[in-house]
This record gives sequence, structure tokens and C-alpha cells, in this order.
Amino acid sequence: MDLESDTLKMMKRKRAKSGFEIIAFTFAKSRREEHLKPEKYEESMKKTREWFIKQPNVIFASVGEGLGWDRVCVSLHKSYSEFAELKRKHDTELANLITKSQSFIADMNPIVILKSFPIKYLEEAK
Repeated sequence: MDLESDTLKMMKRKRAKSGFEIIAFTFAKSRREEHLKPEKYEESMKKTREWFIKQPNVIFASVGEGLGWDRVCVSLHKSYSEFAELKRKHDTELANLITKSQSFIADMNPIVILKSFPIKYLEEAK
């Protein structure tokens, strides 16, 4: 048990050192009319892809389905205000492509960690 506890403490220190405090899962619903014509779909996917590529805090974004959503974005943030800024940009700059979005945010440095993941490769991200 001591080895497990020491390992978890070490992993928590490494995450804290990275500076990221929040992981956000943002779910969005796309506008259906963008999917009716193939050329509209390709155009909307290109614009969306280009937007996400420009966001350094976004580590994953994809189409999918479930819970009434068809888009998902995973991002890491050093503060709540940084998250709020990305969410605001997402909702305003992609407003013609999505109808609504909601986010689930979690503390990256909680007291209880159910399962950790290494983020060493993200230390240079903003």
C-alpha cells in the first residue's frame, strides 16, 4: 500500500508541475443542414478542423454520437478563466456550425485519483 501511495503522490506532483489544473470534455451538437449536402459537410468539417488545430490546449476533437451530442473536444487548462475563454471562442467562432454545447470539467489534481495518465508531452503547450 505504501508503494501505491508513494506512486500516486509522485504522479500528482508531476501533474501539478505541468501547470494544468483542469481537463474539460466539451460536447457539441452540429447543425443538421450542414450534413445534408456533401459539399456543405466537407466545408464545415474543414472549417471545424482548422479551428481546432489552432487551439493549443485541445488535445483531442472528433465526431461521434451519444447522449444527444455528435462532437467532442478534450482540452487541458491552467485555470478556469483559460477554459472559459476557449469555451467562449468555441461557441462564438463556430456558432454557424453548432447549435449548442456543454462541458464537463474535472480537477487535474484531485485528492482521489481513480486512474491517472501521464501528460509529460504536454508540458510545452500553452
